[in-house]
Parts: sequence; structure tokens; C-alpha cells
Amino acid sequence: MPRPRFQLTSTEDSMRAFSYLLDTSKHPRADEFWGDETQSGHFDERFKGLREIGYESPQELNIWCECYLNRLQWRRLKTMLRMKRHRKAAQPVTISINQDAYKILKGVADKEGCTLSEAIEILHKD
Repeated sequence: MPRPRFQLTSTEDSMRAFSYLLDTSKHPRADEFWGDETQSGHFDERFKGLREIGYESPQELNIWCECYLNRLQWRRLKTMLRMKRHRKAAQPVTISINQDAYKILKGVADKEGCTLSEAIEILHKD
């Protein structure tokens, strides 16, 4: 059974995809993404339709992408979305804790030979 095609499902992904597609259409080197399509008289009309759809409806944006993106463009879009998700997940978060909590975390971290973040994860598992 063939693998299902990639689909935009979340509003967050559709917002990123929408922004990315508009940016590529305005970029001075748009032809690197869009190829000869930039010379087509329908190129600007296509993006007028994209702007009308917006990013609030992942389903509609997905339909637009299926109509106007080739395999390479889909792959570039998926790669961009995957990279954005990875960067978001990898961003550290700063928290404030009191001295007693810090001493407990520091003790676990020293005992386990790990970071404070890993100590929180260890304590959470227990």
C-alpha cells in the first residue's frame, strides 16, 4: 500500500507554510524554488489565490499546495517545517526555582552525573 502524501494538518504548520511560500515568491531568487513558473503570467494570480486562502485553514492550504507544488517543492516545504519543529523543540526554557528545590536537583544531578534538566526528567520518571 503506498504511503499517504504529506498533509498540512495543524494551524501552526499551515502558518509557517503560508509564510514560507509567500516569501519564496517574493525572493529575488524565486526561480530557484519555482523554476520557470516565475515567468508565467499565472504566477501572480496563483499567489492571489494563496493570499485569499490564508493560513487559518490547513485543509484549504493543503489543497492549494497539491495543485501548485511539484515533488521537489513539497520536499523543500516539508524540510522547512521539520527544521522549524526541531528548532522549537530544542530551544531551552528558563525557570525560577527556590534554593531548596535547587539543592535537591543539584544532589540528583551530581549523584547521576547529569545536567539539571536530566535530573528533572529522572525525578519525573520516578
